[in-house]
Amino acid sequence: MLFLTTAILAVTPTRRPGPVPADLQAAARARIVAIAKADSATWDRLTSDSFTVFGVNNRVLTKAQPPGA
Repeated sequence: MLFLTTAILAVTPTRRPGPVPADLQAAARARIVAIAKADSATWDRLTSDSFTVFGVNNRVLTKAQPPGA
């Protein structure tokens, strides 16, 4: 089994992700700051309508729930 796993990994192509664009990095930082400051306007601007995440204790967070709610 170990041989098979090693063989599969040896022939599997690896791709390095490209650099993250500076504007995407800035938007991600701005959204984190918006969450920390409960800035609903920035949260709304930087979060897609279909945003959904499952957090601690299976708490579901959607775009409709402003930061800090």
